[in-house]
Amino acid sequence: MYRNDVFLSQLKIIFDTLLKNGEVEKLSDNCELSGGFAFKSTEYKSEGLFVLRVTNIKPDGTIDINDAKYISNDAVLDYEKYSLEAGDVLIVMIGGSIGKVGFVDKKVLPALLNQNMWLVRSKNGLSSRYIFFLCLFLCQFHATEKNTSYSFYSRGKFRNLLAPSITPENSVILSKLFDKILLGKNIDNNSLISINSVNRINLLSHISTYQSKISGEIKNQKTYLTKLRQAILQEAIEGQLTADWRVKNPVCLGDPNTDAAALLATIKAEKQALIADGKIKKEKPLAPINPDDVPFALPDGWVWVRLGEITLYSEAGKSFLCEEREVKDDEWGVVKVSSVSWGYFKERENKFYSKLPPNDLKYQIMAGDFIITRASGSPALLGKSVIVPYIKKNLLLNDKTIRFVFAKHGIKMFVNLFNGSSYAKSHFMNCATGTNTSMRNLTRSDMETLLIPLPPLAEQQAIVERVDRLLNHINALEQQVTERKHHAEQLMQAVLKEAFAG
Repeated sequence: MYRNDVFLSQLKIIFDTLLKNGEVEKLSDNCELSGGFAFKSTEYKSEGLFVLRVTNIKPDGTIDINDAKYISNDAVLDYEKYSLEAGDVLIVMIGGSIGKVGFVDKKVLPALLNQNMWLVRSKNGLSSRYIFFLCLFLCQFHATEKNTSYSFYSRGKFRNLLAPSITPENSVILSKLFDKILLGKNIDNNSLISINSVNRINLLSHISTYQSKISGEIKNQKTYLTKLRQAILQEAIEGQLTADWRVKNPVCLGDPNTDAAALLATIKAEKQALIADGKIKKEKPLAPINPDDVPFALPDGWVWVRLGEITLYSEAGKSFLCEEREVKDDEWGVVKVSSVSWGYFKERENKFYSKLPPNDLKYQIMAGDFIITRASGSPALLGKSVIVPYIKKNLLLNDKTIRFVFAKHGIKMFVNLFNGSSYAKSHFMNCATGTNTSMRNLTRSDMETLLIPLPPLAEQQAIVERVDRLLNHINALEQQVTERKHHAEQLMQAVLKEAFAG
């Protein structure tokens, strides 16, 4: 990118040298600045003359026509003064993209310049590429913004900015020099800039290349650790991680600790007893499990179940009218989706609801609750689950979360682990409604029908312990990778600071 810190440092070194050691002149002595036209969106067509807007200028200065807008070809004479040419330099002079600089390539022509930009052209034959880099330098280091309700450049002040006084021939030499630097190549000594400046520029190129290699390695390491995490979960839910445990603890029929069928029967009996006592409602039967739907074979002693079979009941949260601030002291609040989206419960992710408790406390979150997100704007966070380890604040479930209540056996730890597997994520993604650009939603039925490989109770505990131990190792490795990345960034900032200081 043209706007990365390293290249901007190199750009500054060269122009500072030229301004310090050579003659200077105003930008307006060599360049003309003119504005664009405020085309109306009602004039836009599906084809015709390309209207170049601020959004079409990419961070590297090239022009993107993927989201192009056009006006009728018949209007070309009406807007002739706004026609662009190959090599034109554009400056965004107002708004959130102020200081962005673009370079017009002949491939995007014919084109017209929209509002909020200046067109910069040389009056004396200077290289258009040189003008591009000069404008980038001026925008980054010398142009001042006027702050009102929005930021903008004053055209009069911008025209008066100082620029090196150079010949057209030298502008070509410098433009080739800049393009060479962009490719990460060393530059040779020349008569335009000092040997010291050349050495500093080449040093920055070397360090930038080194940092790019480190960044690539760090990215690869993070990808590997993510895959390793999923591989551990997959081995866990398929029973491979505890194959040795089963050798030492063979199936004893009727014992929930080694026989998952017995565990399931115990859960169902507990559920039926609660229904008979009127403590929970009888739910609609779940669809039987089709052998063709199971994704892999299970070890002896395991059984396939649906989530709804091993929970006593579930309850959705409620939509509360809240204030966008965190609760304090004994106030009551409502959790955000982000409180349950990261694999652990984030108690501080909440919104203030009331200073007094609600009339109905059934939505209150308690320690030990198993909560799943049923709606999220991010597909990756849909269906995320947490177990609340403890809670100090008075918090309520929101309408985008569902609490599942399990039987007295400790199976929710394994279910929470399984819910982070790629299989569970795939199930939720396939069930979700909504588009990638809108809120994605799951129904309670989508969650209850999730297929789960259920191990015996004692083996579940062994799986959770082993996975926790292995994932702690991965977490430590990820922390090391993050620290290495931070160290590399600190090193680069120190070098850049030195480069700016000269």
